[in-house]
Amino acid sequence: GVPLGRQRPSSAFGGRPGSEVDPDGAAVPPAPPSCVRARSSRPSSAPAWRREQDHLESLELVLRRSSLPKQDMVAAYLRRSGQLECDSDQREKIFAFSGPDEHIRKALLQRDPPWVENKVPSSTLWDLKWTVTDCESDYRDVPDGTLFNHFQNNRELTTKVGLVNNLRRLAMEEQVDVDVFFPRCYDMSSASEQEDFVLDYRRCAALNVVRQHLRLRPPAGSDPGGYLCNVNVLRTAVRALQQWLQDLDSSFLDDEGVGPKPLRYEDWDALVLYSELSDAQLCRIQGETEQRRDRNRGFSASGMALQKESSKPKATHRPLDVRKWPELCDHSWTAALPPQLEAAAEDAATALAERWPQIGAHGPMNVWVVKPGTSSKGSGVVCMHSLPEVLHHCKTVTNRIVQKYVERPLLLFSGRKFDIRQWVLVRSFVPLKVYMFSSCYLRLCNEPYDLGDLANRQRHISNWAVNRHGKHVAEGAVASVEELIDVLEQITGDRSYWKERLVPQVQQAILQSLRGVRHRVVQRSSCFELYGFDFLIGEDLKPWLLEVNLSPACESRTPWIESMLQRMASRLLELIIDGKLEPDDVEPDWVCIADEESACDPGMDCAEGWQDEDPAPSSSIAKDLTLDAHTAGPTLSSGIAIVGRPLNLRAERRFEEAWKRQAAQRVLSRLARGFLARREARHRRHEKSVRLLQRPARAWLARRCLSRLRQ
Repeated sequence: GVPLGRQRPSSAFGGRPGSEVDPDGAAVPPAPPSCVRARSSRPSSAPAWRREQDHLESLELVLRRSSLPKQDMVAAYLRRSGQLECDSDQREKIFAFSGPDEHIRKALLQRDPPWVENKVPSSTLWDLKWTVTDCESDYRDVPDGTLFNHFQNNRELTTKVGLVNNLRRLAMEEQVDVDVFFPRCYDMSSASEQEDFVLDYRRCAALNVVRQHLRLRPPAGSDPGGYLCNVNVLRTAVRALQQWLQDLDSSFLDDEGVGPKPLRYEDWDALVLYSELSDAQLCRIQGETEQRRDRNRGFSASGMALQKESSKPKATHRPLDVRKWPELCDHSWTAALPPQLEAAAEDAATALAERWPQIGAHGPMNVWVVKPGTSSKGSGVVCMHSLPEVLHHCKTVTNRIVQKYVERPLLLFSGRKFDIRQWVLVRSFVPLKVYMFSSCYLRLCNEPYDLGDLANRQRHISNWAVNRHGKHVAEGAVASVEELIDVLEQITGDRSYWKERLVPQVQQAILQSLRGVRHRVVQRSSCFELYGFDFLIGEDLKPWLLEVNLSPACESRTPWIESMLQRMASRLLELIIDGKLEPDDVEPDWVCIADEESACDPGMDCAEGWQDEDPAPSSSIAKDLTLDAHTAGPTLSSGIAIVGRPLNLRAERRFEEAWKRQAAQRVLSRLARGFLARREARHRRHEKSVRLLQRPARAWLARRCLSRLRQ
């Protein structure tokens, strides 16, 4: 009695009695006799989980072969998989989830009405998709009306090399001073940036030499107490600082070929070695009992590449008396310096402390952090203070960046270093719409901070993946922001110092970082993203941005973090799904720190460019120009105003140099690709010729061997 076109064909479900058939003739599994909602728990065993995923994948494949609209397809998917009540007329919301963020999953299941989980992460049937990471193929199936927790090209912000390049581009194009919140960083895969890093290291060594002398010099008319200063090295250090101050002066423009004579490599070697001497060595205190041993890493002390010599020893042993070192033996040592040199050293150090925004990150050890350009969780991060060691490490291991280490951090809990994990929600990049969670937490190192033990990562890196297996880890190696507020109150005497002084600086650093990548991230109305910004508080109570994390790991290590995660997840979903933008007067909560959409006038394109938060101070920048009637030019009325930023000649020179370097790199790459292609083609022709010659030779050898065997 079944029409011919409605017969049930055999299928992956075996054509069981009671199975349904869609209009295209494909069999689908029957709905269970009693439909229930999705379970909040997953299958207990791995085989059961795989069987359920295979079943759901087959079901979705069958439904996608039909011509049903997506809304009806989702309803049929939920009904036939047993995740929807039979008498429910309300359309259910479905989400796809993969990753360790269980607080997001629980918040979705606890919504009213609760969402239903699609247990196949690769499925395309969902209203919201939450994953730890993303790929290019994920953005092919993001239709309007759905939500996805990633932006395309987000690695421009969340990788260390991407963040460095985009902040540098922001500084050149928009003249934003990123040095006030981001420690200077260099990509060691670029030869030009490697040269800039070597120069930066040398200048920091020069600053340490001057500071050490100002600290050890005796008062006028008193006994020097054994301290002797190297006059040649100090004079070299003062010259290096004076050239540095000229580079910091935006109004100074040196002509080509005109300027101070560059320092020799021998002078730099002596300066760097001298900067590594301790106070006891300079004061001739008998504290050193062993000779210094310098390993041969292929670079001199100041970073100059050495020629490969097979006879060169693997290590150099230096005598205890530093005045006998080859680099310093011909120098002049004295306790009484010329007054002009003393004054020049003091003036250079004072001027640099006033004009250099990163003076708070500088320290006596000249320590730098070497990081992989694309890794996370503290993987491959090491601290070094020797320039040859840094260059050798970056030469042997690729994809490395070098960042200045903040040597004077604020310490808590018996001298332990910490950083701050701040959650940031980006709803849109163009126009920029950003929310910051009003609470954060501190990540602590296991062991006390010590610059003399750089090899111990648990003293300097606060990542949970590094400290979780330590001997002294306690309470999840975390602390609440209230404990930091108590410490700040003891230091400053102001209970509101965190909220009124530090939080605005943190917000400014976040916004500048996002503005640096806004035109490189692909904007979609269906996308949003949660980032984890890591900040470090310096000894001078200045926040420094360390890095930005993709899908920040949020583990419930303590009860108060668990409650904060639940609050963050529930309010995030209300903001993204329900559009509840106004706070609900319960702390903590998401706070809007940037909303360019509401700031734009009707009909104005916000994507044309960002206006500074200081609303176009045209009153202070604009200048009415009225040319004198006696001048050759025309007379302008006072109503015409000139707005914009003042010309920074130094920045223009650096921008031109960067453009020339990029153009040169493109030319060299094009020439190198052609050369490599021609060399490969020539190699293949040689191989073909060799094979053609070897074929008759082998045949002749075979015939010769055969004739010998016959004889």
